[in-house]
Amino acid sequence: MKQAADTISVTILIAIAVVLAATVAAEIVVIRHVGLGLAYIAIIATETLLILLFAFLVGDALTPREMLGGALVVTGAVIVSF
Repeated sequence: MKQAADTISVTILIAIAVVLAATVAAEIVVIRHVGLGLAYIAIIATETLLILLFAFLVGDALTPREMLGGALVVTGAVIVSF
């Protein structure tokens, strides 16, 4: 694992570029179909949920403070969107 942290993998760089390009394309589609305000709120909530999900999947122990922070961000996004 330490070696992976010290070297740059071309495969990982390509995967990151593909995911970022797909994300930009998805955000453009969302912004064209809904208002900018709602799109921004949806993007923030989605990114928060993805970060929490990936942290869980890689085995990162989230503190109660981090879990509460994520819940507050998502709850705030839901409240503001209505």
